[in-house]
Amino acid sequence: MQLTLRHLRYFRALVEAEHFGRAAAAVGVSQPALSARIAELETITGLQLAERHARGARITDAGHELAERAIAILAASSEVEGMAGAYAGDLTGPVRLGIIPSIAPFVVRRIYDGLSKTNIRPIIRETITERLMNELEAGEIDLVLASPPLSRDGIVKWDLGQDRFFRASPHGSAQERDLPLVLLEEGHCLREQAIIACDLKAPPSEPGVTSLATLLEMVASGACTTLLPELLTRMRPKEATRINIEPFSEPQPSRRIVLAHRKTDPRSEQFERFSVTLADILAFDR
Repeated sequence: MQLTLRHLRYFRALVEAEHFGRAAAAVGVSQPALSARIAELETITGLQLAERHARGARITDAGHELAERAIAILAASSEVEGMAGAYAGDLTGPVRLGIIPSIAPFVVRRIYDGLSKTNIRPIIRETITERLMNELEAGEIDLVLASPPLSRDGIVKWDLGQDRFFRASPHGSAQERDLPLVLLEEGHCLREQAIIACDLKAPPSEPGVTSLATLLEMVASGACTTLLPELLTRMRPKEATRINIEPFSEPQPSRRIVLAHRKTDPRSEQFERFSVTLADILAFDR
């Protein structure tokens, strides 16, 4: 039995999820299939890599050490695959683009439309920043569209521009005075970005919610006020017709939007040119 990249990809997913079912879902296979590959990897290495228990899996010390090496191997493999097109001019073919949830819903259609007449075929992956950065380091995706901070070594970031924050409140100024400010729940990067950008000395004590769609409904229903990114306000979802969206006075609070890739990726120059194209497509203020 030979070691394959698939063994390492599946094990990398298990280390991240610490749960066989969630790891299987992340790589798009059944749980028995993933478990079988992990068992094969343990046989090949002669190491116990994970302890199974009712609530999931605990990665052993040997497993964590192997995971670090697996990340490096997977990243190197991805770079070798990309070398063929690295010296052929403009970026072409499939490009695996990870986007954080507070950006993705508002830019995906524009990205597809904007690249439709090019030879670039974007493959979109949406998940939280931490997971995207792990996948970028492991070579499982090529680029990440996110908002700083992105505290990782070996990463190049191209600034695309700013996404300003707006105040959203129910129609009728008389209703606004005593309404609480509600943001996404703790753990969402948009919450932290809004708190920092708007210099909120006392973060909202109200329980947060997990989606912007729910937040918009709450504002439209007169239950609260909130802070929204400009990307969302451009789309004008149906809920936005029932709320007031107002800019802050200058200097307007905002978050930066960046495109990140591995420093060692041989397509660095192409990614730099692509970042300019993407900034034009998304029409950020620079």
